[in-house]
Amino acid sequence: MSFIVPLGTAVFIVIFLILMSVAYVKAPPNQVFIVSGLNKQPRRFSGTASFIVPFAQRLDKLPLSHIALNIRTTAPLITKDLIKIKLEATAELRITPTDEGLTLAAQNFLNKTEREIAESAQLLVLSSLGEATSEFALSSLVLDRSLFSKQATSAISGNLKKLGLELISFNVQNITDDQKLIETMLEDSAAKLKENGKTAGSFDNATEEMLKLVKTHTQFRSGVGFDVHQLTKERPLILGGVRLPYEKGLLGHSDADVLVHAVMDALLGAAKLADIGVWFPDTNPQWKDADSLKLAAAVADKVRSKGYEIINIDAMVIAQAPKISPHFEEMAKNIAKALDVEAESVNVKATTTEKMGFCGEGLGMAAMASALLKKTA
Repeated sequence: MSFIVPLGTAVFIVIFLILMSVAYVKAPPNQVFIVSGLNKQPRRFSGTASFIVPFAQRLDKLPLSHIALNIRTTAPLITKDLIKIKLEATAELRITPTDEGLTLAAQNFLNKTEREIAESAQLLVLSSLGEATSEFALSSLVLDRSLFSKQATSAISGNLKKLGLELISFNVQNITDDQKLIETMLEDSAAKLKENGKTAGSFDNATEEMLKLVKTHTQFRSGVGFDVHQLTKERPLILGGVRLPYEKGLLGHSDADVLVHAVMDALLGAAKLADIGVWFPDTNPQWKDADSLKLAAAVADKVRSKGYEIINIDAMVIAQAPKISPHFEEMAKNIAKALDVEAESVNVKATTTEKMGFCGEGLGMAAMASALLKKTA
């Protein structure tokens, strides 16, 4: 019977190790972990590790990443003068990183995925747009779009705040109506101004802006792109097609050029062509270690095949290190060449997160980009 003691000890050690592996958890920088139970005040942590008591405490999670929305109203919005309109817009939001915001978000989105949060936010944004639209007559909405955008932003922000969400940006892209009243209204207004004896060179700013709106109504589309990659010591660091001297590189299926990937997603979004995950999935060995600039060239071809011209790109790298600014011009030229546009059409910039979050801690890099397209066919 002497084997019983060692066996019991071994079983105890195994159980202890299992419990320890369950009890020690580390929250990634893009999530906040919330531990509750044992009649203690819930505690939150992100980017650090902590112990929990198995079976006695509960672990819940909230995502902290930025969430991009492409908004297209399916049901019509009703103006103050009872005109039905359709609207396209983009928005970016996140869970508010304050005690109050995290508390409200935990009540609404605990253990929800980013997609589920985005779906809830989309419904709230559409409802807010309905509220804002009902306060404007069609003429006011069309001829003073900036005021409508400001009012809509205020309504959206207020409603999102109740759920613990923060609106980072909101941009109206296009407003249409089935009866073509908007186009007629703009054209008539421009014609009356010309009848009053004004020439193109003497229009005041407001008039010039309105005439531009007449000429460009429904012709322009914009898109936003966002990408993030983990840093590792086993890869070269490539940004904008430039190989940078640095001790770490970005992990990914292709060359992991996070800057070019954000640009590609912005272009695809503007042309309503899904995203790079659809066209270049990481499950396809064809794209293993692929040159992202070549992929960007393919994206530009897809955009042009839908009848769009690339007007400009504005892109930003988010990283704590290394210093990227000396390479901005070369990166912009590389991207412009891949997209077959003038170098002046591409702007590259960078920022840090002041040593906060996964970028600030040197765990990864992110990039954002916006793209403007013009309908040519």
